[in-house]
Amino acid sequence: MQLNWLNNLASSNSKYAIYLLLALWGVFINLISVWKSGPALFPDSVNYLHAARTLLESGSFLQFTGEPFVSWPPLYSILIASVSRLFFISYVSSAFVINVISGILTSVLLFETLTHHLKNSPFKIILAVLLALSIWPAYQLTSEIVSEPLFICLTLASFYALAIKNNWKWALLFATLAFLQRYIGVVGWISLIFWGLFHHPKKKTRALLSFVSSIPMGLWLIRNLQVSKTLTGVRSEPFIGLFENLFFGIDIVTKWFFPHSFPIGLRLTLFVLILILASILSIRVKNAKAPKIALSFSAIYFISIWLISTSGASEALSFRLLSPLYPFLLISLFYGLFLVDNRFTSFISVLFCMIGIYQIVFLSRLISDKNKNGSGGFARLEWTSSETMNWVNTLTEQPKHLVSNAADAIYARTEQRVALSPFWYERDKIDVILPHGSTLVWFNQMNRKTAISLDSLKKFNHLVPLHTFSDGSVWHIP
Repeated sequence: MQLNWLNNLASSNSKYAIYLLLALWGVFINLISVWKSGPALFPDSVNYLHAARTLLESGSFLQFTGEPFVSWPPLYSILIASVSRLFFISYVSSAFVINVISGILTSVLLFETLTHHLKNSPFKIILAVLLALSIWPAYQLTSEIVSEPLFICLTLASFYALAIKNNWKWALLFATLAFLQRYIGVVGWISLIFWGLFHHPKKKTRALLSFVSSIPMGLWLIRNLQVSKTLTGVRSEPFIGLFENLFFGIDIVTKWFFPHSFPIGLRLTLFVLILILASILSIRVKNAKAPKIALSFSAIYFISIWLISTSGASEALSFRLLSPLYPFLLISLFYGLFLVDNRFTSFISVLFCMIGIYQIVFLSRLISDKNKNGSGGFARLEWTSSETMNWVNTLTEQPKHLVSNAADAIYARTEQRVALSPFWYERDKIDVILPHGSTLVWFNQMNRKTAISLDSLKKFNHLVPLHTFSDGSVWHIP
């Protein structure tokens, strides 16, 4: 009786109840995540928020250090500023609302994609619901002020428009917005343009639309050249090998589907076997372009971000960089099960429900940790309960020259702008880095390679800290 109810729920208008369930789930887990300490804040978050602030206050895009905002495209900060002004809420709240909505829309789009051709199969309905509920890379990031949730949503919307609705124009629109939101979005944007030009007779019309779609980003890059003499900012030098980075990427991706306690070799083997099975099922169904497009994009994106991150143009492969892959891997792995309807695939669906349950359990553990120890970044307990940060908060008047090895953390917690200690300087230039008469706030928990260290401070004119705390210290530079 209950299985029939689920089947009818997904095959009629009443399936909107599932969308309501997905929305309530997304709101619930995000509120639990940020209940104690607010949304997670990182160095990138600080720059997104300050760019939104300067956009409204002065009409310019600036990082919190005062430098031009060029390392990221403008869309996320524009949306933060717009929602903040429209609903009279803080910039942090604005970004949080955008991310939560993006996460909910991502889960709805995933469910709609997986069940688009589904007829009568209760077990597959259960699997689709579990996968939509457990899209935890997106949900984990929605409680953090980062741009990935919106990027994932826009990229999946572009895929849905192309592979499910067969609407190339809408797909191009969403791909263009994704490109304006993350530079790596150029991968999906270019792939979509080539797809449109080679799979449609009206090549001139699509070539014109492709050119028009390039104008917004073209204007942004021209602006970057004018204000910084670079297209996307200055990137750090490479610090990781090609194959070491590949190992990191495989380790992250396979942990999405299998217990972390499994050896990486076992996880990779199981992942490949499931991928082969999914490919066989997809091949058996004619005109099943959705899993093929999803798998092609996954491969292109992974290879691109792997090479880019190894080159030093970005950080090494990480959870955040790889998170846009997750919905496309789910579609690649499971879409074939929803196309082929027989006893074998129903049995496999029951087994794969275990993966969905595992992901929900793992997501619940992550949410519980966020609620207990803080949502992440500068919102973790080591920052929210920091004695050194409390000292900064008690300042009634900011010193003339206040510098810190964690200036972005100070801005995130207090909205005070202080100078950031430069990276990669030689130790003998410490008198140039720290102006005479400045006050330095040093945070021990900031594991960042900076131009100065505690040892160099002690050696420089035999400095002695003015204040010493359990997690930091305050120094006066004579």
